Amino acid sequence: MRLVYNTGGGSGHEGPAWRSLGAQAYLGHPGNHLGNSAPMFYVGFLPAWAGGATLDEAVEAGNAHTRTLLDHPVTGVVLDTFGYGQAAKQAASMVEATVTHPEGDNVGGMKLRLAAP
Repeated sequence: MRLVYNTGGGSGHEGPAWRSLGAQAYLGHPGNHLGNSAPMFYVGFLPAWAGGATLDEAVEAGNAHTRTLLDHPVTGVVLDTFGYGQAAKQAASMVEATVTHPEGDNVGGMKLRLAAP
């Protein structure tokens, strides 16, 4: 497996288990069912990933999109209604997706692309 992407809130800690099962990289989200950032994240992540970005570039695009929505004056109020409080918005560890990968591995992990260039 090249990449396991778990959209479940609170799935960020599962990376080592998936890596031990053979995944080259694992992408997960912190939080819980009331604060899962995946629906906001993958709107930025998927186009970048499908467009040929490396995993690190695509994750940054997804996290940037998430931060933009959380910081927006209108969507921020709406998102508060669904469990995102000010503390979660201000703590990157609560909303930003994380990747578990082999450090310095140019074949897998952060240099991983959806398709070979």
